[in-house]
Amino acid sequence: AMEHLKQLIILFMLGLHLEIIIPTAAAVVNSKEPLIIEPQCPNADDIFPCICSHHEGDGILDLDCSSVVDEDELKRVFSESFPTTTFNKFTINQNQYLKNLPWNAFRSVTFLEICVNNGNAEIVHPGFMDSSVDTVNTIDLSYNTITSISFPHLMQNYTKLYHLDVSFNNITWVPALESDVLTYLNIGYNPIFHLAPTPFVGLPIIEKIYLTSIGLEELKTGLFVEHSHLQVIGLARNKLTVLPTDAFSTPSKNMTEIILIQNNIEVVHSNAFPETSSKIVSVLGHIGIVDFLQVNVPSLVCSIGQFLRLKNNNIRCGCDMQWLVQEPDMLDLVHGYCTNGTYIPNLDPDGFMDC
Repeated sequence: AMEHLKQLIILFMLGLHLEIIIPTAAAVVNSKEPLIIEPQCPNADDIFPCICSHHEGDGILDLDCSSVVDEDELKRVFSESFPTTTFNKFTINQNQYLKNLPWNAFRSVTFLEICVNNGNAEIVHPGFMDSSVDTVNTIDLSYNTITSISFPHLMQNYTKLYHLDVSFNNITWVPALESDVLTYLNIGYNPIFHLAPTPFVGLPIIEKIYLTSIGLEELKTGLFVEHSHLQVIGLARNKLTVLPTDAFSTPSKNMTEIILIQNNIEVVHSNAFPETSSKIVSVLGHIGIVDFLQVNVPSLVCSIGQFLRLKNNNIRCGCDMQWLVQEPDMLDLVHGYCTNGTYIPNLDPDGFMDC
């Protein structure tokens, strides 16, 4: 009996000791120290042919599914177990098999960036990326064969989407766009037959708009008048012939570049370009300017802050330029060449004495 009592006392003392040195489960739960769980890639065999990569040191995961053969394989990959469901970037690049980007492809997995490029994707289901509706900030679907995309769904539901690039596709219709967060939009190199009359008025903080090579024939007055954050307007390689008054009027004080190369511009009306305190580079190369009188250059040069680039135009440096050569400070702003090869800033005022 005495020996049994000793054993009980030893066990009792040992229990007290363990309670002191080993925290209880409740103590662990109530600890103020944050529980850090390292992001984990799924099993590589389960998600093949997709590849998960882990950025060492920052815990960021990317997923590349460039080698999937069709939408069924893509959906099968995301049906597997994902120990971590928050990823940085999703990529499909140079995939010639995937035609349809299906509804709810990612299930519960979310991304900050989604890039599907250089492939044959034709159809983008409105719900293709909806798992990331509250997380994605960049969507790049450029260089595919996409014929239509649900702009309203993207703009109104994706609350953090600030960068959208759908250039180099087959999109023909762009409605009026609305987003409180979008700052970058590229719809260039699409055969757009219908562009809403006021397509960008619902983008209050847009900074860069690229409309390169969309077949645009007319630029409506006041198209950008509501945009106080604009920095770049890209209109290169269109079919514009006239820049109307207030074509680029904007309250923005941050404009840096208006790109108009390779158009058919013949007339630039007064006040076409904005009055701004910033430095604007107006690029008017390859647009067919022949006579300075045709483009109302006095108004144009006075309205810009840095340079007027007129390269690759066949400019006749005749008497219509007399006013310009008599204003050396203004002459230095015009970069281009006369038909005889003379660099415009090097024109000699004495050559215009007989005008």
